[in-house]
Amino acid sequence: MATVRFLQQGEARNRTLYDLQDRVRIQGWLVPASLMPDDLADLTVQRIGVRDRLTMDLASDLLDDLRDAPQYLERLTAPMPDAGRRSAFHR
Repeated sequence: MATVRFLQQGEARNRTLYDLQDRVRIQGWLVPASLMPDDLADLTVQRIGVRDRLTMDLASDLLDDLRDAPQYLERLTAPMPDAGRRSAFHR
């Protein structure tokens, strides 16, 4: 399993993993951001699950979109609105 750090803990920027989730969803990908249990409540993670039939072309497209999304979010001049925001994925 690979781990990529998108936003370091305590780093204040115009982006969150929920923003990344929203940005790649525009491209058609479902990459949910999730809060951890209470003892790690300050940590948000994203996991990508794929089917065994994922082609190299689709995997390449996903990686391209995941690389482009943070660049887009970094160019924002104000934080994304997050009033009442929560993950669209629930148990």
